[in-house]
Amino acid sequence: RSLPHKKVANILKMYPRYANDYRPYFTIHDSEFQEFTSKTHAPSRIILGVTNPYFNKALQHWPNVIILDSDPDKTLKILNPKEHTSSSLRGKPGFYTRYKPFLNKDKNVKKLLRNDRQRPAEVENIMLRRYLTELTHTLMIPLEQYISSLMPLQKQLNPFRQPPLLQQFQQEAFINSLNDSNFKSAELKGLRGSWKELYRKFIKSPNFELWFQSKRTEANQRLELLHVQQLSEADLYSWKTDRHEVEIVDMLLWIRDRHDALQRLGSNPELQDHLKNHIDTLLEVVPADLQSTLKPAFNL
Repeated sequence: RSLPHKKVANILKMYPRYANDYRPYFTIHDSEFQEFTSKTHAPSRIILGVTNPYFNKALQHWPNVIILDSDPDKTLKILNPKEHTSSSLRGKPGFYTRYKPFLNKDKNVKKLLRNDRQRPAEVENIMLRRYLTELTHTLMIPLEQYISSLMPLQKQLNPFRQPPLLQQFQQEAFINSLNDSNFKSAELKGLRGSWKELYRKFIKSPNFELWFQSKRTEANQRLELLHVQQLSEADLYSWKTDRHEVEIVDMLLWIRDRHDALQRLGSNPELQDHLKNHIDTLLEVVPADLQSTLKPAFNL
């Protein structure tokens, strides 16, 4: 009964990170019914799959409502939300939306979905899914390129200091980095409109936040691994000369932390061995009484 809802959710899976919720079998008996139908606050970011005609009236205030036709072959039209505010429980089939699109209609989709029915629906579904997946990836390329520009240079890494983190994402800096060449790929051919406003809208969404958190974590882990590699190759034998005891102990603790971080990143045995050798090198120069205290803590 909620197959169309599942198809919508299936399309959303093509996006790398979907931060919202969806309920394929929502009824008036669900505990969130009052929350989702309340007109006193903004609707939740969620997709509901319903069959009860009562929802045609109860969800009139939602920004997007799709009412399906009994004939699955009929094309749904985009309708004004005002047409959905009648008291009738039998809503007119269509896609009711309060949002103004930033781009014009995608002519490529119309070319994919031919009206002569010479291709089975299953084949067209696969073709459409592939096209939308490629389109999504193409739209993410400028963001991926901007994230790469936020990575610190390798020469900024110092084995004896904390590794730098990915720089802060600046919305306007990213928007200003966009130019016409970003939208001339084959996947975007025929799409016209306000790309910058589309990206601004996306950046404010929880979907972007979830995606960016993932990218930031990946980037910082990469920086941490590069830093550990530098530390493993550092000349600590020369560094320890004329160092105070406190500095050496601090370095021992620092290396132990990097060793633990390396384990979290995937436990590279070769790098771990290098770090263990560094610890042995530094333990040799601390007093014997301090060695007996430290060695149990560095039994790696």
